[in-house]
Amino acid sequence: MRNFRPGHLFILIALSLLLPASAQPKPRNPNMKQGMDYVHQHDNEKAIASFTKVIAQEPKNADAWYQRAECYARLKQFQRAIADCSKAIELMKSADPLPYKLRAFSYMKTEQYVPGIADYTRVLGLRPNDKEAMENRRIACRLIGKPEPPVIPKKGTYEPTELVMIAQHDANHGHYKAALKKFSDALIYDDKRADTYFRRGEVYFVMEKFPEAIKDLDMAVRLNPKEVNYYYSLGKTYTSMNQYDKAIENFNHVVKLMPNNTGVHMRLGGCYLAIGNKKKAIEEWTWHLKVDPGDDKVIYQRAALYTELKMYPQALKDYNQLVAKTPNDEDMHRRRGEFYMKLHDYKKAIEDFTKTIELDKANAGSVYTLRAQAYQAIGKTDLAAKDLKAAKEFDERI
Repeated sequence: MRNFRPGHLFILIALSLLLPASAQPKPRNPNMKQGMDYVHQHDNEKAIASFTKVIAQEPKNADAWYQRAECYARLKQFQRAIADCSKAIELMKSADPLPYKLRAFSYMKTEQYVPGIADYTRVLGLRPNDKEAMENRRIACRLIGKPEPPVIPKKGTYEPTELVMIAQHDANHGHYKAALKKFSDALIYDDKRADTYFRRGEVYFVMEKFPEAIKDLDMAVRLNPKEVNYYYSLGKTYTSMNQYDKAIENFNHVVKLMPNNTGVHMRLGGCYLAIGNKKKAIEEWTWHLKVDPGDDKVIYQRAALYTELKMYPQALKDYNQLVAKTPNDEDMHRRRGEFYMKLHDYKKAIEDFTKTIELDKANAGSVYTLRAQAYQAIGKTDLAAKDLKAAKEFDERI
């Protein structure tokens, strides 16, 4: 207890009020809809008035009681929030951690720590990995000098959607093993959720467990064959396994479902290049650039392929585009200069190499050598000798 800071309790508990109002199905009662609208407008008093009308009309509407409790809590009317949460818990057909959590919050704010701890314990029974409930309960127990009571999981009342969201939170923060455990638990209660297989497959991918990722993503596709992201992830995973034919097959499914998907044509181009189909790679990268014309990396890759295939006018067009977009990029001038050397257009090559040297004199050693070759090709041996000397001096300095 000596290292405990009581003020920390209220810092943690205050996080609860930053949570968004719980997502609910579209309300049938117009007053319920109006109340939710007021909640979104942060007008809690008017929201309370609307929810009160709903309760008068439908006294067994558990959601109205809970929503009104949230509004009372935001207005710091915690005793009323406790009463409404209690009524919501009584009316709900199945256990839901949200009213217990809000009631625990309200108990804590009114220094009713014992019932607050009990409610946080119930929350953990329904949602074992709720970090806020875990931490607040621990601090409250220290505050009153009592041990933490045991948590009895109530698996029959798990809500897979909530568990999946918690698992995704773990995954987003790099806690991959914990995420896999929760995704797997969620699938125990609902093994027909394509999205859960997909999310678990994505975690396996990040962990480079590619066969496991393929298995999950295949299941996601079987359950929902019209979801673009599943095919995209399969293509991405097969690419990582160097199984380019299967990657191409899945990326082409993406193209069928969403032809203008940003990135799929880029990835297809890479796969076709990997299997040696350069013309098809160019075709896919051209499609990609229609969707994302500013992708300099793809423009350069296409220019390099055009050059390999001796499609020089097309390559020059790409190089010119790159230089026009980034006129102060020394690397682009150098690359275009090297391309001009292939065309034996030495004067233009010299122009680009000269520009490269002007833009980056500190790293110009190899460029002096290239320019010397160009000068030599047009018979300017004195300038070639001068550049070779500059290149040698540069290397000696390094």
